[in-house]
Amino acid sequence: MTALRRIAAVAAGLGCLTLLAGPASAASTSGDNPTTQISKVATSTGAVQLTFSAGNLPAGSRLDPASVTVTADGQTLDATATVAGTTQGPQATPVREVIIALDVSGSMKGDGIAAARAAATSYAQNLPQDVRVGLLTFSDTATLRLTPTTDRAALTTAVSKVQAGGGTALYDGIAAAAAAMDALPADAVRRLVVLSDGDDTSSTHTLADAIAGLNKDKVAADVVAFRIPGNHAVLNQIASASGGTVLPAASAADLAAAFKAAAAAFQQQLVVTVQVPASLAGRATTLQVAVNAGSQSVSATTALTLPEVAAPATRPARSVSAPAGSIGGTQLWVIVSLVFVGLFALLLYALLLPTLNRKRAMKQARLTEISRYRVVGALGAEPADRTALAGTSATHSPITQATLSVVDRAVRARGQRARVVEELDRAGLRMRPEEWIVLQLAVVVVGAMVFALLIGVVGVLVGAVLGWLATRVVVRSKISRRAEKFADQLPDTLQLVAGALRTGFSLNQALAGVVREGTEPTASEFARALGEVRLGAELEDALDRTADRMRCEDLHWVVLAVRISREVGGNLAEVVTTTMRTMRQRAELRGQVRVLSAEGRISARILTALPFAVGAVLMIFRHGYLSPLVHSGIGIVLIVTGCVLLALGSFWLSRLVKIKV
Repeated sequence: MTALRRIAAVAAGLGCLTLLAGPASAASTSGDNPTTQISKVATSTGAVQLTFSAGNLPAGSRLDPASVTVTADGQTLDATATVAGTTQGPQATPVREVIIALDVSGSMKGDGIAAARAAATSYAQNLPQDVRVGLLTFSDTATLRLTPTTDRAALTTAVSKVQAGGGTALYDGIAAAAAAMDALPADAVRRLVVLSDGDDTSSTHTLADAIAGLNKDKVAADVVAFRIPGNHAVLNQIASASGGTVLPAASAADLAAAFKAAAAAFQQQLVVTVQVPASLAGRATTLQVAVNAGSQSVSATTALTLPEVAAPATRPARSVSAPAGSIGGTQLWVIVSLVFVGLFALLLYALLLPTLNRKRAMKQARLTEISRYRVVGALGAEPADRTALAGTSATHSPITQATLSVVDRAVRARGQRARVVEELDRAGLRMRPEEWIVLQLAVVVVGAMVFALLIGVVGVLVGAVLGWLATRVVVRSKISRRAEKFADQLPDTLQLVAGALRTGFSLNQALAGVVREGTEPTASEFARALGEVRLGAELEDALDRTADRMRCEDLHWVVLAVRISREVGGNLAEVVTTTMRTMRQRAELRGQVRVLSAEGRISARILTALPFAVGAVLMIFRHGYLSPLVHSGIGIVLIVTGCVLLALGSFWLSRLVKIKV
């Protein structure tokens, strides 16, 4: 009886092969009765692509893609092959997936569960490599132990952990396995191998539910009837309803043969691409595909009409090749850009050189004018080069004069001259407003040109905005640094003033000493205040204007102390000394706060600059990576949104780390 059951199992396994049969003809070769077929034939200009399948191969045999040979009418054709599952595109073979559902109820304890583990592992090893294998166990409940995968080692590990115990939830296991393959593509090959040794005892699903789940997802179920005498009606019903087969296994020794027969249902597949020669184009012929599988060769044939071959391209007219070292398109753009930048720099230099010379002359003229209203020697002797410059006159070319004149009229018409003058004065830039505007325009043009070369048309706007922002940052930075330097020097300045007041000097004389002995920007700012006093202004008003110009709140408090001292009397030197001490203490506290908040400020700057730095690196080294951002509507929206969010985040960080003392 046992021998008869083995023969029946092998016969049933061979019958499973018909489930995957295609329309192409098949041929058999010598060996262990392998079956072959050609399916999914597709033609294109000059090429044929087909799927070669082979089943019932000897254990351990694999189709060798490198050995594929294709012949037609006695002529060997150029052909390449890849293992199914590794090919992409419309000719890729369908996904093939199988779940092993093992009965791990209490009746499987002992040699039964051990034989089931060995048979399941051997089954997976006999499957083609592209077939995904999963593991599901059912006793009182159904549990998916391993999601279908091509990793055979993972399956072996999962199978080794299976233990027997509990009831038999056969219907729940079948329903759960079918549901696990529900998300596969419509053309996927789904299969279920069920090992059961008894009737269902604890399922929440019915037999009808299990069969409906298999039919819904088109899952073919092969059922291994383990140690079940006679024909098992339920298992037969499950297999026949789903298009599967019942494989009897009377003992633990028969399980391996039953699982081997189930594995034969999956064929090994190769995707073969054949190049059609011009001599066979358009002819009806028979293709024969032969592949080595271990020690034997398997083959199959199919009849088809070979496609036409593309006509050879007409030979282009012979052109004179460029000599070695000639300039290409990209190199030409780079050279032209460099030449343009060089010419623009020379023009800018020609425009601004007379202006720079005149700036020095005007500065010397102002100092000379102020010196007429001071005590001789109060400001000290001027350097020899400044004295020499006083007699020089700036020369202007017609282009320079015309450009500056047009810019000056535009600035005056917009009412912006006073604002620009104030900014330049606070920043310590001794330039006329029109000169500064011309310099800004030059930076904007250069920035627009550079970014246009890097990222295209959008770069014109980006470069222009960044160039304008760069000039604004420079001015703001110089104003901030000059104001901070003035505030840092103020306590030392007040100490010098207090010392001069104690020795009997007046406040004006003490400030003249500060101008003579002090450093920039304190010396020039107090010199300007003394110049205003000599022209008729009140000293307190002149110092208030200096405090406003330098944004120095401490100097306002000093001026207030001077006003009160002059109105009510008192020792001005002591008042100045007390103010100076208070400032030093505040400066010390301010320094401590800056040290404690340094990490936050540095982090804020790094986080703000990081997107721009990464964008610049990608723009230089991976320009194509950023192309969708600047050449698509959604990309531009993302850039604008990112800039807005970055600005909001930078503002928020700046508020967090700014502590006013």
